[in-house]
Amino acid sequence: MAATQLPLPSGIPLHEVTFVVVDLETTGGSPASNRITEVGAVRVRAGEVEGELATLVDPEVAIPPGITALTGIDDTMVAGRPPIGGILPALLEFARGSVLVAHNARFDVGFLDAALRRSGRPPLEQQALCTAALARRLLAEEVRDCRLATLAAHVGARTRPEHRALADARATVDVLHALIERAGSVGATTLEDLTALQRVGSAPVFAARRRLADDLPHAPGVYAFTSAAGERLYVGTATDLRARVRSYFGSDPRRRVPDLLRETARIEHWVTPTAIEAEVAEARLIRREDPRYNRRGRPRRPVWLRLTAEAFPRLSIARTAPPAGEPALGPLPSRRQATALAEALHEAVPLRRCTQRLPHAPQRQGCALGELGRCAGPCSGAIDAGEYARRTADAAAALRGDATAVLATLSARMDALGAAGRFEEAAGLRDRTAALVAAVRAARDREALASSGALVAVRLTSAGGELVDCRDGLLVASRACDATAEAIAEAEDALAAAAAAAPGPPDPVAADVERRILARWLARDGVVARSASGVLAEPVAGGAALAALRARLADARRDTGRAEAELAGKRRRSVA
Repeated sequence: MAATQLPLPSGIPLHEVTFVVVDLETTGGSPASNRITEVGAVRVRAGEVEGELATLVDPEVAIPPGITALTGIDDTMVAGRPPIGGILPALLEFARGSVLVAHNARFDVGFLDAALRRSGRPPLEQQALCTAALARRLLAEEVRDCRLATLAAHVGARTRPEHRALADARATVDVLHALIERAGSVGATTLEDLTALQRVGSAPVFAARRRLADDLPHAPGVYAFTSAAGERLYVGTATDLRARVRSYFGSDPRRRVPDLLRETARIEHWVTPTAIEAEVAEARLIRREDPRYNRRGRPRRPVWLRLTAEAFPRLSIARTAPPAGEPALGPLPSRRQATALAEALHEAVPLRRCTQRLPHAPQRQGCALGELGRCAGPCSGAIDAGEYARRTADAAAALRGDATAVLATLSARMDALGAAGRFEEAAGLRDRTAALVAAVRAARDREALASSGALVAVRLTSAGGELVDCRDGLLVASRACDATAEAIAEAEDALAAAAAAAPGPPDPVAADVERRILARWLARDGVVARSASGVLAEPVAGGAALAALRARLADARRDTGRAEAELAGKRRRSVA
């Protein structure tokens, strides 16, 4: 039989759950190098024992004297007993349809998974509960430690743990029942509750989570942590609203989460038909509300990297959107990113960097950057107007999305630095070039999406379909449907009825964020365009150069990662 099973429904009441409490004795503490010597398991439901399984196991290795002193199990006791591979089928059948329970579950599940792998079976997929973890949440203030012997004595277990598998499993059953009773006092009455309780920081925090998150559905959508004054503090998206919001209460490691929870009075939510619509709705809400605790996705003052309109143009970082048709990259989220892109362009086309307006025939002394070769030097006559115009044209083409000439120069420059042994400089140039490639690639994708007009696309998976209706790269509506022709056609009709509710033109930053989200979705496997009133296509110019350099940079990153890993390994070995 198969070793795995699907998880039980998470909302099932605890009195309807069948638990199989397992304990193992082993030759040591490592599943990789040690083996199981004894298995004990007790199957319980609604407080009643339904069956027991116990057997010694031939570990097929010698049992260390220290383990024999602890457990009383020696080589003569396991001689002639079946190896674990012969016991696993019976144990898996015994545990079918149950939730596994163990004291320090990571230990026992780790040994079972190792034994399954060695016997050619897949690892366990059953849900597992750890009585040690639950005790740390529920009994930490009442006991000196959470060892099984301590807990068994504290709850008055009928069996005393003695480092033998069946006895320890029986003691763990009594501990489990006591913990379930105690968990009810903080509102943990379902399997989902108990599973979550073992991960939170404290039982009082779990009780708060119950109050705030109980009404949330298992559905995709957007949630907002809201203060008593009605301020939306944080906005997020989830494929499962209930599970995602619950994760904040005790098991979320982010530093600002405790402060967020202290200010939160309620949690609002909006269910969406699909996960992609949830992403877009989140972006719109963040843009409108500007929540204090949202760092990623918060509205910023956008910038554009563009060329100035003068006799000898230069790269400029501007706060205002350029007129339609003017070469520019943006909107970019920060001046820092725009400056990095400008540095990459200057490596390939060293335009002037001074801010003075120059006449058509300037006659001035050259600046320090010109003397270092980092400026074309038109002010001193170091370059004529024709050559400067050709460089400007290369920069303008890159800003429009065709970076063929610029990327060829940068690639050659990286080769030259590497050949000269200037590896740190080559790495810095590689990173700046990668940022430029990513920005140009993203701009081309968004421009293609904005030109698609009324676009309907579907993504089919084994679980069903997502149908999306866009207008000029902005989401109008979406629908979830079965992956059949009839269901898709019905969903298309429903989307057509929603076309009148298309959003108005957003500001440039919001439109850019939304097109980024939709471009990522369109690039996923299984997405097919059903119809488009415009043209959904990427321009040919510059595409080959972008693809080639993206592949090269990806290879370089992998090579660097391998080299760093090898160097770290050598350092560890030398220290050892």
